[in-house]
Amino acid sequence: TSLMSLILHNEYPDWDIKGYCYACPCTMSQSLSEGCKDYINTYVVGDDCVPRLSYGSLMELQETMKYFLNESGSSVRSRLLMVTKQYWGLNDSKAKKLASLFRVSKERA
Repeated sequence: TSLMSLILHNEYPDWDIKGYCYACPCTMSQSLSEGCKDYINTYVVGDDCVPRLSYGSLMELQETMKYFLNESGSSVRSRLLMVTKQYWGLNDSKAKKLASLFRVSKERA
C-alpha cells in the first residue's frame, strides 16, 4: 500500500491520494518515508514484528544470538538458566540456587 500510494501520488499529482497501511513491512528509507507523511498513514498494533523487521534488525538479532550461544554453554539447561536469570534480573545467590535446581554448574550462574 505504501509503495502504491507513492507511485500514484507521483503519477497523478492532481489526485488526492491517501494511503492507509496496517502493519506493513519496511519498504522505504527514513528520508523517503518522511517525504510521504502527508499522504501515507501507517498503523502498528503493539509489538507486531513485521513493521519492525529490517535488514538492520535481523543483523542485530544474529549478533545477539551468537553472543547468547557463546555465553550460555551448550546444554539446554544452561541456556534456560541464562534466559531466566536475565529476564528476572536475579542476583548471584538466587542465580546459584536456580543453577542447582537446573543442575547446571555454579560457574555458569
